[in-house]
Amino acid sequence: MNKIILFLIVFTFFPVKGFAIDKNIPTNQKELSKKIDSLGWVNGPKTITFDSANAKINVRSGSGYLSGEDARQYMYWVNGTEYKNVEHLIETTNATYTYSFYKVGKVPNDFKDLNADQLLKSMIDSLPTQNSKRAQAGLATATNIKWFQKPFFDEKNHAAFYSYAVDWSDASKTVQSSVLLLGRAGYTSVTVMVDAKSYSRENIILAIDTFGYNKEQEYTAWRQGDLVAAAGVAGLVAASAGGKAVVAASKGLWKIILAGIVALGAFIFGFFSRKK
Repeated sequence: MNKIILFLIVFTFFPVKGFAIDKNIPTNQKELSKKIDSLGWVNGPKTITFDSANAKINVRSGSGYLSGEDARQYMYWVNGTEYKNVEHLIETTNATYTYSFYKVGKVPNDFKDLNADQLLKSMIDSLPTQNSKRAQAGLATATNIKWFQKPFFDEKNHAAFYSYAVDWSDASKTVQSSVLLLGRAGYTSVTVMVDAKSYSRENIILAIDTFGYNKEQEYTAWRQGDLVAAAGVAGLVAASAGGKAVVAASKGLWKIILAGIVALGAFIFGFFSRKK
């Protein structure tokens, strides 16, 4: 049995078609692990065809993945809510990745307009409100958020990414990363969750190196007349960081902190044991 990190993501736009899910959520970790094991895990090395993004994801040896309904079923069992936008989920030896595509058109590169310090301040300023809710529920609260990797734009791969660390009142620490991969017709959002002790920038590099748009859908393939997104990459980074829930599970306690700039969605993850 291996210790893995599980997390969920939901965005409030571009929904995908729903499906009939099993809404009977296991009441203990052993039953939950058994149900998760029963899903259609596929072991790498494999190549995932990411149809909506016109892209491919390479799943390396030692990793496993879920796609479509199985990925969404997995998320419901963990969170108790239907999340319809994550299309693929990959579990490596030390991290979990989810993939969603948003067809908004080519995202303009205005990354230079992003103020990372102001963004972090907004995330920290939102903590008292969220901690109050958590304290009332008897859950651990977030004591600090700091950049682990400030927002950065990779010109070569047309990808924005960042990571931040969260300190919790029970002395645990987590790191969450987001990677926004720009394409001709929109962008792919990859969320990476890693225990703080296991985090490495290699987790982000892996997300970029194992993903690729089909040549005609690459960022540089955009042509006059193609759709252009209303928001630039700076806005997407700010929204994805400010609108997410910072979540961790340790010692059986869910940790959810909403950093409120734009209410894009929520991420929930936990530690479970799953057979390999």
